[in-house]
Amino acid sequence: MNYTNNSQQSIVFNDNGFVVIDFLADEYTGGAHGNYGSTMYCLDVKNKKQMVLNDVVKIDSNALQTLLEKNLRKLYNIKPQEKISSVLFDDFLKANHNFYFNSNGLAFLYNPYEVASYAQGQIVVLIPFAELRPYLVPDFSSRMRLK
Repeated sequence: MNYTNNSQQSIVFNDNGFVVIDFLADEYTGGAHGNYGSTMYCLDVKNKKQMVLNDVVKIDSNALQTLLEKNLRKLYNIKPQEKISSVLFDDFLKANHNFYFNSNGLAFLYNPYEVASYAQGQIVVLIPFAELRPYLVPDFSSRMRLK
């Protein structure tokens, strides 16, 4: 039996003194299929640090959860009367620490089995910056040239 363990890194955003790296790892250790997952690293090159969510937005967890669930519904065309558990394991979606950003917004990446079945693949929920405007950290907003 052949077992594998691979990784690759790619830069998914590089602008305004910020770099976002996707560290993708996959492995096969037997069974029906292998598994994979991405870990996102947001780096502030100007300040020489790995970023945390509070470097991007100052938002309470309930408001963030509401925005995540709203954009998940859009992504999967889940009607207001339907439960999001039609896509996910649970009927809620909380923010994780696996976030990244690009010129369009702030995204949260969920790997297989984290919030849904393997068949769903990675779930990436992007919240447009326009919806986050009241919560954006001023320095981040300025450096990203967000209006």
